Amino acid sequence: MTWHRNDTRFGFERHIRGATAVIMVGLIGWVGKTVNDLQTGVAAMQVDIRNLGERVAELRVGEPDLYRRSDAARDMQHLLTRISEFVESVRDVRHRVDAIERQQP
Repeated sequence: MTWHRNDTRFGFERHIRGATAVIMVGLIGWVGKTVNDLQTGVAAMQVDIRNLGERVAELRVGEPDLYRRSDAARDMQHLLTRISEFVESVRDVRHRVDAIERQQP
């Protein structure tokens, strides 16, 4: 059998090639858009990571200003000592007042 330009098989093959080309162009466009979207997302994440790195660096620099548990324990011990001293001085004053009241008729 010989192939002619007007043969239905040739026309069908041409349509299939055209449809395949349209599908390929669509897929290439979709892949391009997806890659572009991913690059945009990666760029945004890089900015976020850079900002987080700067914040961590700021925290490390400001670390001496942090109030640690050991600092709190030391301060609490100091306050408890001062309170004990105050209670002792109040007890002393009360004993003196009691002694003075006993001396008076």
